[in-house]
Amino acid sequence: MPKPSPRRSIAILFCSLVLFALTGCSSLIVDPMLPPFTRSLEQQSNLDLLHDGTPSLLLLLDGLLANDPDDRALLTAGAKAYASYALLLTQFEETEQARTYAERGRELAQALLATIPALAGAGKAGPEELQPMLAKVRAEDAGALFWGGYGWAVWVRFQQGSPEALAALTRIEPIMARVLELDESYHHGSAHLFLGALYGAKPALFGGNPVASRAHFERALALGQRRFLTAQVTFAETYARQMFDRELFQSLLEEVLAAPLDASPDLKASNSLAKMKARQLIEQIDTFF
Repeated sequence: MPKPSPRRSIAILFCSLVLFALTGCSSLIVDPMLPPFTRSLEQQSNLDLLHDGTPSLLLLLDGLLANDPDDRALLTAGAKAYASYALLLTQFEETEQARTYAERGRELAQALLATIPALAGAGKAGPEELQPMLAKVRAEDAGALFWGGYGWAVWVRFQQGSPEALAALTRIEPIMARVLELDESYHHGSAHLFLGALYGAKPALFGGNPVASRAHFERALALGQRRFLTAQVTFAETYARQMFDRELFQSLLEEVLAAPLDASPDLKASNSLAKMKARQLIEQIDTFF
């Protein structure tokens, strides 16, 4: 008997999970089955398969969330998956679809932040009101804080500098700064990565801080042991490009292209996407410098 294709395997698993959800037994499957399912996607290096297969996971998550809208594990998975899929779609030049997924990612990210006790009522809080609330966030909430900020930040990327997006950044920045205080190593030092990109993408005249940017990127690389290739790509695309440092830009991207995917099986999906982006940037190097 022929083995089912990866796409068919995902479809079979998805249908099985939906049957559980529809019969009211979703609580029996979330803990044992959802983490391995999402982990299998994270370990997938075939970006075409991720492109085609991820919507099944998103439909599953939405169905489960309809039954349990305040479940932190589901909200975390949803914010992460929707935002990450939006970024993947940009590499396939499906910008409008990506914008739609990013919007859903923001909704789930904000719902996730609302599950943190210290942030109760913070939905419309300004940066000054948010700071004392963030100071009360506990270490065990660092993950929810990070993925809430991440899902929100990905949405900002698609807003083309709108006033609402700029206002959001004034709240996301202290959120990521608090993640650093609670656990700077969380998800390969990604809060450092966010702040490095934030301070490195803009000229100093418009609020950029190249010294702080480089320090955050180098710390992210150290914490992630240079295994999380998104760090090198973002370092090149923001700081190196803004500083017109062609040598750094090229060396970071060549490092990404030379890195073996099998060396970090838990990061195959993100590293495959980083390699795809690195190839595109290398091809454009003469237009940047």
